[in-house]
Amino acid sequence: MFFSKLLVIAYREYVAMVGTKAFIFSLVMIPILMFGSIVLMPTLQKIGGGRTLKIIVADGTGRLMDTIIASADQRNESIKRSKMQVESVEDSHPFITAQDFWFFEPSDAPELDD
Repeated sequence: MFFSKLLVIAYREYVAMVGTKAFIFSLVMIPILMFGSIVLMPTLQKIGGGRTLKIIVADGTGRLMDTIIASADQRNESIKRSKMQVESVEDSHPFITAQDFWFFEPSDAPELDD
């Protein structure tokens, strides 16, 4: 007798929960979002952002430019989608254009052992 009353109460609670608009909405939207993200992520990775990042390296020592160019060439060989372009700008003022990243190495920076 107790078990049948418990089943009636459980069934009524289940029907009350399943009948809500939020449950029905989530029942439809969660699979759409899951499978949509599976399709969307590779598509976004193929696009690759579509813009060039501008990175300023203020190298007072003169030691970094060769390393940066070598790293960019190595990356460009391994990735065919987008290319890194390294330019040396000697006499322009870096505050004139908007940049995405900054790296500054002063001329009196200590040398690190390799």
